[in-house]
Amino acid sequence: MLNQHIVCFEHEQLYPADSPVKPASGLREIPQALFDELFNHTLAQPQVWLVRDWHGKQAVLKTRQYVGVIQGNCGHVLEILPKTGKAGHAPDEMRLMLLHMLQALPDMPFKVLPRQALVQLAKMPLLELFIQQALTGILSVLQHGLKQHYRIQQDNLAVLRGRLLVQQQVRHNHSDQARFFSEHEEYQANCAENRILRLALNIILRISHTANHQHLAQACIQRMAHIPASGQPEQDFKAVRLDRNTQYYSSALQWARLIISGFSPTIAQGPQPAFSLLFDMNKLFENMVACQLKKQLPLGWQLKKQQKTAALLQVNNQPQQKLQPDLLVLDEQQPIAVLDSKWKNKNGTTFSQLKPDEHELYQMFAYAAAYLPKGGSVCLVYPKTAQFSRSVEQAMFQHIRDAEVHLWLLPFCLQRFELVDAPFLLSATTNQH
Repeated sequence: MLNQHIVCFEHEQLYPADSPVKPASGLREIPQALFDELFNHTLAQPQVWLVRDWHGKQAVLKTRQYVGVIQGNCGHVLEILPKTGKAGHAPDEMRLMLLHMLQALPDMPFKVLPRQALVQLAKMPLLELFIQQALTGILSVLQHGLKQHYRIQQDNLAVLRGRLLVQQQVRHNHSDQARFFSEHEEYQANCAENRILRLALNIILRISHTANHQHLAQACIQRMAHIPASGQPEQDFKAVRLDRNTQYYSSALQWARLIISGFSPTIAQGPQPAFSLLFDMNKLFENMVACQLKKQLPLGWQLKKQQKTAALLQVNNQPQQKLQPDLLVLDEQQPIAVLDSKWKNKNGTTFSQLKPDEHELYQMFAYAAAYLPKGGSVCLVYPKTAQFSRSVEQAMFQHIRDAEVHLWLLPFCLQRFELVDAPFLLSATTNQH
């Protein structure tokens, strides 16, 4: 049976082929072999990205807020896309949105890709997209030339190379005058950077389903046949030292890290798929909002991420339970707004319709009391939808002394990648005029 590539979305139920479940919105059929493998993973160890569930009397699996790609040991590939894809968007559109979000993550190789390149890449399955970019980076390194360095070698040779080591010569060759125990320098390509790339190529050869990618990986491996694959990639990554002469390795190493981390996943302990590269949508959305808001702020304003200078309690003069909002906006060092990003679909035009969770309101009240003693805005940021396209205020926190703190529910546009109707931005624009 040919390996299948299945596309689903967050928070969908997965059911095995040939089960009595009928296709419907929020349900996705997957091959029996892949279902059994993933189900057994959840039995062996809880998975943060997948849980067991029921659909009537049929045992099913349910994806959570993680997106990315999973390849089972059976060979089938499951691609999970953001949940807004269920609103009628094509997988290409959701894949493109995901790539834009990945650009906002630090140390992600997507940063260097222009928008038009992302549009073309979004037409490919996610696994092959990662593989193509990794191969492109490695090919670029090979065309530029592999890094080489001098390495001190000690060996018992038939010819004298370098410096004769007298003690070792006497010990090993006292009865064989035709050999020389010497120490010399060798100029070789066996360094951390090249071992990492070689390991990534070995993994690509195992996980790729595309003949072209397998051919390219084989060609690259032939050109690096004299270099062993990294046996300890974490140590090798720590040993990487790029300077102006080796900066051309940067992109290839970033892609290699993605490939290697996917092959050695740390999502959970216990049995694992052959390859899994997953991203928490909560973190992706939080990073995207921060990245884009920084571009929208007026000159001289500051944006601080994960600020934790305030605490909820003080025990024996020691702060306890740090208060850590996603974002803090400052104007001339004065905090004027606190923002927390929530990856949840909201529909409505009024506060009562949108109805933030009670624990979110308590959380935002604590942030307001701690970080906005002179008043300001506390904002819950959600993805923009057709029914939630404008900001909603209609609320002001009570019991905060000497200050007015307003609670706003703000949409973030995932097409234009910008915060909509932020009150502090609107007031800054008004003051400038």
